[in-house]
Amino acid sequence: MMSRTGLRLALAWVLAGCLTPSCDQSGTKRPPSTWDLGSWNQPDEHSARDLQAELATRDSTASDIDAFETWIRPLTTPECVKATRTAPTSVVFSKPCSGESVCGCDGQDLGGVLAYHIAGAADTVDVAVMELQDFKVSRALADAARRGVRVRVVLDDRYGDPQEQPALVDLSSATIPWITDPDPQRLMHSKFLVVDSRWTVLSSGNFSTFDARSNANNLLVFESVEMAKAFGERFDSLFERGQFYTPDKPSAGSLSVDGEDIEILHGPSETFLQQWTGAIAAARTSIHFSIYAFTLQEVREAILGRCGEVEILGVYDAEQSNDSNSVELESWCPQATVRPARVPGDDFGFRKLHHKVLIIDAGRPDGFVITGSANWSFSAIARNTEELVVLRHPQLVREYEGEFQARFQEAHSP
Repeated sequence: MMSRTGLRLALAWVLAGCLTPSCDQSGTKRPPSTWDLGSWNQPDEHSARDLQAELATRDSTASDIDAFETWIRPLTTPECVKATRTAPTSVVFSKPCSGESVCGCDGQDLGGVLAYHIAGAADTVDVAVMELQDFKVSRALADAARRGVRVRVVLDDRYGDPQEQPALVDLSSATIPWITDPDPQRLMHSKFLVVDSRWTVLSSGNFSTFDARSNANNLLVFESVEMAKAFGERFDSLFERGQFYTPDKPSAGSLSVDGEDIEILHGPSETFLQQWTGAIAAARTSIHFSIYAFTLQEVREAILGRCGEVEILGVYDAEQSNDSNSVELESWCPQATVRPARVPGDDFGFRKLHHKVLIIDAGRPDGFVITGSANWSFSAIARNTEELVVLRHPQLVREYEGEFQARFQEAHSP
């Protein structure tokens, strides 16, 4: 095992060795390029330092250095990421789906997708997220503000101090205003951004390096004026009126995107629980779920009530499954297969299953998905600021099912 001192020296050598495009062949540092639609993939030196600090707190092997290097190499902009700016609906996954053609955009750096959309902003960017730690995102926001885009940010109060969240320094340097929720006992747990009153991006993960790259997460992109208006109004209720824990519209109703109905819900709200249990009761063939925190016994009882009637498959985060507040991992009915997830990745051990996904009747034309920021927890329905969407879009259902099957198979592999 490499000592911590040796690790620091090795990482310093990696960072100083001009392995990034900010050095020319002679090893001379060049000024960073200005931000444009394709430069979100420039090496993330801030994130590299963040990872260096993480690695320095633990013993690591030389292979960690090689893996670390791959995290700061420049990437090309994937075509599927570019396509999220022109498609009415898109879903991007941080981990690979099962099969070669199930998902159009999987195994991606979600921070890069966020930054790509921010970089394309012409007028406005509004961000509501619990934690902003990904420097690709913070630099994209700062660059947008400097070119005249109005940028506003809402964060959870635990993550609003630049001394503890260095990425916020980028926001300060560009005079970007941000606010935090007022109650330290609750979470501002939403994760969305609205760009130019045209694009809406909803995420299961925070805007952090590890949620973007290491943890299993999903990110939805909609090109829809109606969707952007709905989430723009939600953002204004947070930023301008401070309505964090009492949404003025717990159910924002349904709207049509790409010819399919999408229902929007804001929380905290008992409506979340009604949606989950109602969907479970309505299932005709299957109930599949992929969830980070699962503490609501009401949801578990609703699933158990369908034993022997429909297929029941589920995965939830291994660490959370060991939490004393979590529903029992064991004692499901014989017809239900539920296991702790085993998320893959060369990512220094940060591999959480961070989805909040319920898939009903996958494979049927009337199948649907419920997803968003809300875990299956009391806090999600009674305390925290949350967002949820119900997707009745066949292509999105197929892609979510493909991602679910990949995580489910990993959880059961030898």
